Amino acid sequence: MVLAFLSMVISGCDNTNKEEAKTDAELVMPFEGNWERTFLLGVDSLQYVYYNIYSDSIEYIMEGPLPLNYMMKVETFISVDNRIVTTLKDVHYVMFIKNFSADSLSLFKEQMDSRAEALARPFPADTVSGHFSSWYTYYSKK
Repeated sequence: MVLAFLSMVISGCDNTNKEEAKTDAELVMPFEGNWERTFLLGVDSLQYVYYNIYSDSIEYIMEGPLPLNYMMKVETFISVDNRIVTTLKDVHYVMFIKNFSADSLSLFKEQMDSRAEALARPFPADTVSGHFSSWYTYYSKK
């Protein structure tokens, strides 16, 4: 009887570990694709921002008066809060996605000091606003 109980406990632990590994390794981001937003920079200069989201990387492109282009490596995706931890060289970012539909999504990105800090960062409030860390709405680029 004791042996049967120990067997159930051990197999239960094995299943939990397998589920955790499966969750981290096999989840697919449902918002993969190309997303864009446009905003006025100055009086009459349009700035275009694009996120091309892939399972292993995220490309960030800015076109307009302040052009920029870089590719971040996806380190971790956590589906519970749509958290994406990325790196670019030695720089860490945390991104959150909310209000996702086929036509649009809201995206928040913030630079972090470490991967651990990115994983510990609480989900941002709707009203959070920072220099480059605010919620912005992006539209599907078709």
